[in-house]
Amino acid sequence: MKTCATCGQNIDDNDRFCPHCNSPQPMGGGYPPIAPQGVSTGGWFLRELLLLIPVVNIIMLIVWMLDTTKDQTSRNWAKARLIWLIIGVAFSIILIIIAAAITGGIMYYGVTTIPTT
Repeated sequence: MKTCATCGQNIDDNDRFCPHCNSPQPMGGGYPPIAPQGVSTGGWFLRELLLLIPVVNIIMLIVWMLDTTKDQTSRNWAKARLIWLIIGVAFSIILIIIAAAITGGIMYYGVTTIPTT
C-alpha cells in the first residue's frame, strides 16, 4: 500500500489515480532519469584544439550542432561558433576585396604627388 500524493489516503500500489480524490499518481518501479552530463574541462580543451585546425573545425561544428545525443547547451554553443565563423569569413572576404580595389587603384593610377614650386 502507498499513500496518495495529494490527499494522503491509502491506495493500492498499482493505482494510477487516487480512488478518493482522482488525482494522478506517480508510477514507480523504474530508475530515476539521469541528468545529462556537462562537458568536462578536458572535453572543452579538446573542442577548442580541434577548432584550430582549418576545415576540420567546420566539419566538427556541424557534427556537434546536429548531434542529438549531446545536451542542448553544447549544440547551441556549436551553432553560435559556426555563425561567428561564417561572419568572420564574410568580413575577411569583404576586407580583402576592399584592399584589392585600393591596391589596384594605386597600381593603375600611381601615387600622385603634390608638385613643388
